[in-house]
Amino acid sequence: MTTTLPDALMAPLVESFGADRLAQALAALRPAEELLTAEALGSVKATGLSFARSLVARMVRERWRIRLREIEVDASGVGHAVYDIDADGHAMTFAAFSQNEEVEEKEGRLCDSYFDGIGVLFQGTTPMQRILAEREQTKFLWAGRTDNSVLGWTVTNRSDRFFDAAVAALAVGRQPDAGQLATGGGYILRNAGFYGNGRMGCAVWRGLDKDHPLIHPYHQEMFGLYLWRGFGFDLAEAVARHRNPNAATLDAGLKRFLGIGNASGLGMVAIITRWPLWLATWVLVRELALAFAVTDPGPVPGDVVARFRELLVRARHYYRTVDARPLEHVEPRDKVAANLDQVAAWVDADGTNWANVMDRAAAEFDRETVEQVASLLIDCYPARAALIDRLTPIGMNLAFDVMPEQTVADLAGMVRRRYAWALDMDLAAAEARRYFWYRSEEHNEQRRGERGVDPGEPVESFVDVAGAAQALLADLERASSDTRVGRFLFDHPAHRYMVARVQSTAALPYAEIHTNLIDAEFLPVRIIRFYLTTMGLESAAPKNFRWVRGVLMQGAPLPEELEAGAGADWTFPVQPDSSDPPASPRRRAS
Repeated sequence: MTTTLPDALMAPLVESFGADRLAQALAALRPAEELLTAEALGSVKATGLSFARSLVARMVRERWRIRLREIEVDASGVGHAVYDIDADGHAMTFAAFSQNEEVEEKEGRLCDSYFDGIGVLFQGTTPMQRILAEREQTKFLWAGRTDNSVLGWTVTNRSDRFFDAAVAALAVGRQPDAGQLATGGGYILRNAGFYGNGRMGCAVWRGLDKDHPLIHPYHQEMFGLYLWRGFGFDLAEAVARHRNPNAATLDAGLKRFLGIGNASGLGMVAIITRWPLWLATWVLVRELALAFAVTDPGPVPGDVVARFRELLVRARHYYRTVDARPLEHVEPRDKVAANLDQVAAWVDADGTNWANVMDRAAAEFDRETVEQVASLLIDCYPARAALIDRLTPIGMNLAFDVMPEQTVADLAGMVRRRYAWALDMDLAAAEARRYFWYRSEEHNEQRRGERGVDPGEPVESFVDVAGAAQALLADLERASSDTRVGRFLFDHPAHRYMVARVQSTAALPYAEIHTNLIDAEFLPVRIIRFYLTTMGLESAAPKNFRWVRGVLMQGAPLPEELEAGAGADWTFPVQPDSSDPPASPRRRAS
């Protein structure tokens, strides 16, 4: 394992931890061959480094204020709501436009022309006239236009089953059945996407001020999810009041338990493959946080051990109560819970050694249990994880380009060292190249086709890293060893992207998925789960081997808690007791 990183990453780490302490952690990083298989990546669990969690931590720390300015919807939920946001002195406005037509399929796919909700996140406090003008553009959806006063458009769909059940319960003066809602993971609205970073003419992410509250990668997208979650609660209560002016309001504990549903598919595999610096950064920050934990000198402080035990209890309970359906491609939740029971028995408050805990878990349990234990350890040290998370925007934005001055011999050596896993693959085997990825013209999204059977091969998307590495090395070995890479690429321009990939990730240990992604045996669900977990997904429920459902923001503090600086410790929420007495009716403001 490398003991150095690019200077842009080393400098803040040395500043935070010192060179000697950093060297200890770097030496303890788990090897890439252990972590970067599809199976291993698919077993990773969310931590405070996940984007949803890091956003909420900032919101709590800075006491963001989110206030409902107005909501006007009819009995079917058609209308709008407007929210004013104060993010540590930075004003924003969220406008949610709700509709409710009878549409057979609302999968939330990019190609869809209909969604139950279309939201706009504005910069600054936005007047209603401007909001209504934006509404006219959102009616065209993908053909609409906006400007850089807008951070992005976002879309959502209702869960017909769970949203309608919540409204029906509130209308008769009682709380929805939390157990019923938990059968789907715990949500009433589903995410269908956030479209920013220049799309439709909105503000470009990298053009935001460095002190912008949403400048961290993916925080715009995660904030959109948080806002939709809150709108779902307000919408359900408003529709219930149309049925009964004395309808109940949602209990705070139930709202906290509910998250925002999400489903993602094959496109996530193409994204992870296309951006190796992102993969390298996401895995590195997590592994660094774990490495610091397992190399801490001396006995673990009692308060940290107590924290670990508390998280174990909450995780075990969560695994046993939320979405307990048997699922393909997911370790049985009750099995993981039972394994965590055993981990609890190992922990000794007088001298627990985290390295021993991790080693024993790896020796005795399945991969998902091991990664859950690792995530809990990381979350025992939130301040340290926050320091390490400063690397995330730096690593994701490292330079990605060709170094033309390097010699062919040096580049070939780099390929042999860094891509040995790819060079060892027999890509001439019968099923090694069975599939290919392509962007569907009809649906404008990534699909997987069977080679020689499905159309689309002429516009194949790049996911075949192993094949590209083998082809590059073959041509490098035919060239003169002292030839410069710039000259080599003049003769072999097709290798430019792969050369940039090899050179740009040379000092990063976790830049490639060590799996043949076009092999007949590859299960896309594993990489999709990794991507969603990095976003903050807690409970994954694969629909099949190419489609993963789940819930984000489950347990996250409510707006009133953010404003009070409360609710920072929100993971693994406890399902409310559905036997609670009916809620009090809502008193309307005069």
